[in-house]
Amino acid sequence: MAIWGCDKLAYLFWPSLAQTLEHLEELKIKECESLEHLIIEEENGDETVPNMCWPKLKKLEISDCKRLKYVFPITLAQGLPRLESAKIIDCPQLIQVFNMAIEREEEDIVLPQLRVLTLNGCPLLTRFSIKQGVVPLQLHLKDVPLSAFKEYISNAKLNLTLERKTDQLKNLVPNVDSRGLNELNFLKIEDCKELECLVDTTSNEGGHVTLTMALLNLVELVIRNMRGLRMLCKGQCPKQFLPKLEKLEIENCREMTSLLISPEVRVTADSGNFMISLQSLRVLKISYCGRLKYLFSPSIAQSLVLLEQLYIDHCDALQHIILTELENDGHNHPPLKQVLNVAQGTDCAITVLPQLKHLYLRWLSNLSCFCSQNYLILLPSLEMLRVWRCPRLIDFTIHKQVNEQAQLKEMYLGDLGNDIVCDTINFPSTPSTSSVNWEYITVANCKKMFQIQPAGASHFLSRVEGIGLDNIHHLQGPIQIPALQYLKELHVSDCNRLKSLFSAVLARNLPQLSELRITDCEELEEIFETDQTQYISSSSSSSSSQARLHPISLPSLQYIKIYGCNKLTRLFPLNVIHSAASKLQSIKIYWASKVEIIFWYYGEFDHDINEITLPQLEQFRLFELPSLKNLNPTGYHLLLPTLEDLEVRGYPQLTTCFGRDTLQRVWHTKTQTPQEGDSDNQPTCNDVYWCGGDSDNKVL
Repeated sequence: MAIWGCDKLAYLFWPSLAQTLEHLEELKIKECESLEHLIIEEENGDETVPNMCWPKLKKLEISDCKRLKYVFPITLAQGLPRLESAKIIDCPQLIQVFNMAIEREEEDIVLPQLRVLTLNGCPLLTRFSIKQGVVPLQLHLKDVPLSAFKEYISNAKLNLTLERKTDQLKNLVPNVDSRGLNELNFLKIEDCKELECLVDTTSNEGGHVTLTMALLNLVELVIRNMRGLRMLCKGQCPKQFLPKLEKLEIENCREMTSLLISPEVRVTADSGNFMISLQSLRVLKISYCGRLKYLFSPSIAQSLVLLEQLYIDHCDALQHIILTELENDGHNHPPLKQVLNVAQGTDCAITVLPQLKHLYLRWLSNLSCFCSQNYLILLPSLEMLRVWRCPRLIDFTIHKQVNEQAQLKEMYLGDLGNDIVCDTINFPSTPSTSSVNWEYITVANCKKMFQIQPAGASHFLSRVEGIGLDNIHHLQGPIQIPALQYLKELHVSDCNRLKSLFSAVLARNLPQLSELRITDCEELEEIFETDQTQYISSSSSSSSSQARLHPISLPSLQYIKIYGCNKLTRLFPLNVIHSAASKLQSIKIYWASKVEIIFWYYGEFDHDINEITLPQLEQFRLFELPSLKNLNPTGYHLLLPTLEDLEVRGYPQLTTCFGRDTLQRVWHTKTQTPQEGDSDNQPTCNDVYWCGGDSDNKVL
């Protein structure tokens, strides 16, 4: 049943009619301005509605009913056995969901199958409490007084989302539940500007209230846009605080100065106080917390034995991830070496985050190092490292010694502002282990990263599948690595000094490269380094003893995309295209003002080729190449049987023409021989723009 826009409707059902709705499964009511009750009751408040049941109702949605005061009579309190979802939005006069104006003894509200309850824009709501259902309830409250739910939240297993609560509560414990909200499984809080902390153990007299546990069963905590929040716990943390927390996400809490506890709390190794622990935490995401200077004390860092993912983003004041000495910050915690029982002055590595797999550091303008004393931190499980826009990062604790144990698969370094960072991540010159298994590497704005010995590179990059080079302003190339046997993707962009990309050796050892993308490399003159010294003997006989060039081969190449490289004059040797003929699917060359030829001869091998068929090529686009004269050498024939998307336009000097066999529907190219004499008599080809289909498109 759906009722919409009935402005004069004051109620929906007489009791006698309501009792007949045994098959009602879904009820939606919207924009009924005068609606006060769903089922009419006497004006004096006497209950006239008998006990009833809507046994099949599963879904209820009510919105924009400005005068609605009650949804159900109390006689339906046990008559909704299958209700799974209830959503009530923008009902500013709502007092109660079930009308309890007249108290009835032992009248429990039982909704055993209720899974989702959303209340939004109901500022006058006074009380809501139901018995625990079969599964934990997902309770979403927005612009609703939290005080109306105190009794229920304190006792029920539920997942709670709070947004813009209307009361002035500054904490959840003890103001909502003095026992610690220990039944919550999930808690999301957003835009509650008055909230200063989740737990407050301080007393009005300035001391501390003893609380043994708080948020005992909470598994996930999400906090967003809390401008008044300063910390999670104010005062002494309970002995069991967030012991089961697996995921913590904090975003845009600009007044937060400490992650867990307030600055006046003193925790020492020798004191009787317990150490704070987050032993179950697996994922931590912190972003836009502009006053945080560090994340972890030594004791908290040591407890993070299960942490797998750490994301930190846009925290302008953050200087260290772990502050090893906290006495100047008011936290008088023991130093990291003391927590780990490492003697002072000992030069050794310290394993702090043994399960960390993903480390993401972005837009941290004051981050200088991982630990305040720059201890050598081992991260033996690290698989993904991304560091971007950290201009003050002068030393990073993942040194080459650590690389020998790490399991890195993906790395991105960008706009660090300091070449020292790249130097500290350098590879050792001789490999000592085969455990490194990189699958993706991206390096941006670093000069020294590729100044590595070939022996070390061939080992540490032996299984890399993707490489991205972005904004490496000092890199001139080519990449001096002998082989990348597993490389599948190479993306290069904004490398302003790069002159050539592949060395002659590397160009012959890329058997799995399937995608090549080069964009905005203004100084790039050649993709493949021209090398006249790489020869092999074709035969041991004297008649064939003359050496010839070893062919370049990219047998897995599928996608080529080159944009904005205005010093390139030629692109690919014919043998590259010949080797990739069976796989190549797309070629796109845009905005390269000096390119004269796409496919060119390179060595004697190329002269053996006069025709190539590209059976998989579906897209071929050439755009804004004003100097283009030839697609391929004179007399060369290119067959494109599966071409679906062809664009070649705006090239007055082009002597390569495109044609299409109308019977076999096969596109082909042919470069005509230039004639001597007047340039006006030179053969040129018209523009071509064609999109696949059965009809034959004309050459434009």
